[in-house]
Amino acid sequence: KGYEKIPLLASANLRGDYLQTAIASVAYQYGPGLATATPNFWTQVTTGHWQDAVTNLNDFGDAYDTRRDREAALIQQDITNGSVPVKC
Repeated sequence: KGYEKIPLLASANLRGDYLQTAIASVAYQYGPGLATATPNFWTQVTTGHWQDAVTNLNDFGDAYDTRRDREAALIQQDITNGSVPVKC
């Protein structure tokens, strides 16, 4: 899985099924080098800056705009329904 390496996702308090799906989708494309290939995104998801991750995915700059937009929408859905806390 790998989610246990992200303390916020391993937390029993954090629901966020869509969030996990979005992160897994990015990780699937970038593989084990996710942290180095996407340092901003990695920092955002490991520190719980979900809205920043949404903004980042919406302007990611890779060849998969449609996929990144869908991932951003998934995270936004968890933010909107209160499944994940939002940091300012």
